[in-house]
Amino acid sequence: KWIKELDPENSAILGQPIYISCELSKERDVVWKKNGEVLKKKEGKIQINVIGLQHAVTIQGSTPEDAGVYTCEVSGQEDVVTTANVKVLEIIKDWIVKPLRDQHVKPKANATFKCELFRDTPNWLDFCTI
Repeated sequence: KWIKELDPENSAILGQPIYISCELSKERDVVWKKNGEVLKKKEGKIQINVIGLQHAVTIQGSTPEDAGVYTCEVSGQEDVVTTANVKVLEIIKDWIVKPLRDQHVKPKANATFKCELFRDTPNWLDFCTI
């Protein structure tokens, strides 16, 4: 039984680490998978850790290829599984025209944050008659 399942939706900024974890109620061996394939440790890239009852995967320097569906399942009990959809997002700083501003808000008051994003320039077509 899971004490803490994987967060169903996860995202990481391109180049930043991805960290997903879950926790079982009893000590058990687990198998980590990505898109149905067994996930293996890779020096300097993928770490698979167990701390007590907590099982975790850390992926350094995330790339678009690291996105996918990750599962943690109890060995020999494929029905005891938890799943996370991991996305890797590329943030292009030039997209933000007006960044967010700091706000001072009283406790229990609402705050509204606004920013302006750059939109793609339209493709102008020049038609001429012959």
